[in-house]
Amino acid sequence: MVLLAGQPIKIMNLQEKYLLYFSHDTFYKEIESITIDGVALEQKDEGALWMVPIAKIPKYALIGVVTNHDITITLKDGKTLTDLGLDDKAVSFGSVWIQNDGTIASESISNGYILENNPNIKKRKGSRFYSRSNDPKGNV
Repeated sequence: MVLLAGQPIKIMNLQEKYLLYFSHDTFYKEIESITIDGVALEQKDEGALWMVPIAKIPKYALIGVVTNHDITITLKDGKTLTDLGLDDKAVSFGSVWIQNDGTIASESISNGYILENNPNIKKRKGSRFYSRSNDPKGNV
């Protein structure tokens, strides 16, 4: 999928939607569900593309306020990145907001990666929470 900022997107009725997309098929074909702040995203293209109307995302329109949204990705049959052989591989993703005129909001373009064995992230014992640490010894 190619998305260009400023170019109208008139296919699949994408206007006024938040899009989250993946390129690694070993990963995205194993996604069971994705939620953003508890709101379910709709799956397209065998899991390569997920979407939700922007207005359904809690606190999406707070003006002048930086908001972070929790995104939860659940894999099929309780699988993990290790089960998929992806624990040491960066799984890239991207996200955009499509405006009501069908163009991508340029300030919404974001990309990143998921990496289970990331040396910059420390997993706290006994929890599923991850935290960044500026301490070179990994103390939180």
